[in-house]
Amino acid sequence: MKRNKHSNPMEYRIIYRAGMSIMRSKQYYNVFHSSEALADIYHTFHAGKIHSKSITIYKIQEWDRFNEKWVDRLEKAIETIDRERLDHGEIVPILSRLNQSKKIILKMKGGKK
Repeated sequence: MKRNKHSNPMEYRIIYRAGMSIMRSKQYYNVFHSSEALADIYHTFHAGKIHSKSITIYKIQEWDRFNEKWVDRLEKAIETIDRERLDHGEIVPILSRLNQSKKIILKMKGGKK
């Protein structure tokens, strides 16, 4: 995966919904690849820093500073994430029936909040 990384950190935005919340939330990461942003939110969630029993990740986007727009990188993040570092369970992408887009649902294991 090292050859796929940028030489400098890029800005990534993850759009997700915590539990049954009506509002979507955003978290920003400066990392070398979208899979690192996905791994960061995965570990943040399982460390209890996002106060919910589940989160649904809708988008992982990379800021394209030359075109000044956000570019979707969700599928690339799913393809290239280091699955050996996922110690709380597998990341399973779900295909939405409504608009045929992918999303990721993370659930807390055990009795934790």
